[in-house]
Amino acid sequence: YSHMWKDLNTPKFISYISKLVPQIRIPEYREKLSEMVFNGANLLGLLQKDPEDWFKGNASSDDQAEFDAIAKRRELARAAKDWAAADAARDEATAKGIVLEDIPDGTTWRKA
Repeated sequence: YSHMWKDLNTPKFISYISKLVPQIRIPEYREKLSEMVFNGANLLGLLQKDPEDWFKGNASSDDQAEFDAIAKRRELARAAKDWAAADAARDEATAKGIVLEDIPDGTTWRKA
């Protein structure tokens, strides 16, 4: 066990895991490869957080509410084709260190 830490080549290990990920789409390999990828990532302390939480950074609940409101303003402005208001919401988000992403279901945000 102690020799593993001396021999663990982290960059090579991450490269190996990243090559496995696309193969997870193959049904006959999905279960085994998923287990290998997640166990390997866990060994390195990766993939510990929910992706949505990770992209929101350490934003407080007050910040999240504010960022949600900015995203909603952009979403509504785009729906109304009010491009100036949509751009203003994007500029406000940028100034606050977040990125707005327009998706088919509306507008979301993530930390820049």
